[in-house]
Amino acid sequence: MSALTIGLDIAKNVFQIHDVDRHGKTVVQRKLRRAEVLKFFAKLESSLVGIEACHGSHFWARELTSLGHTVRLLPTQYVKPFLVGGKNDANDAAAICAAVTRSGIHFVAIKSAEQQSLQSVHRMRQRLIQERTAKLNQIRSMSAEEGVIFPVGLPQLRKRVVELVNNPDSPITALLRRLGPMYLEQLKALQQWLDELAAEIAEIFKSNEACQRLATVPGIGPVIATALVR
Repeated sequence: MSALTIGLDIAKNVFQIHDVDRHGKTVVQRKLRRAEVLKFFAKLESSLVGIEACHGSHFWARELTSLGHTVRLLPTQYVKPFLVGGKNDANDAAAICAAVTRSGIHFVAIKSAEQQSLQSVHRMRQRLIQERTAKLNQIRSMSAEEGVIFPVGLPQLRKRVVELVNNPDSPITALLRRLGPMYLEQLKALQQWLDELAAEIAEIFKSNEACQRLATVPGIGPVIATALVR
């Protein structure tokens, strides 16, 4: 068993630690500036460190692991039952410290920097798809108000918008005719970014053995495979 069990409440600038010895006696409760965290843990013997899974937790888990500590990331729902008193940094760290040694907790797997980067690619891709869909719906809605209904599909919509914009006798107003090219440029930019992300995903897919194994399953391609291994 590690000499210390530590609950680390991470934040942007000021961190809180709560550690107990092998007998459960509190040893240290203190705040650390961000620049002090690694220096503090570098001086400790190998310890069990609990961190609540949140933004930045995987980075700190990797850093503390590299210093020889055993790090466990706890989902928030497993920490809350151990919170005593009002919610503040000190109490949060104490709750994490209490929860990390309990049995039956499903800890969050620590992601590598590469896995997190891949996760960011997928999140960005999903966001761009949502923006593209919103833009298409906006175009359809505005045009419908002027009696113009577009066919299904992005290529057909683009073609129809160009026809309406370039035809001085089209039923749309002069204002909408001027707005049309702006919408098309926005759609073009969104699609270009999506294509670039698709190329990134394809490269990762080709070089990742786990992705290649997943691709042997019917219906699984680069996007799904890389999403599963992220």
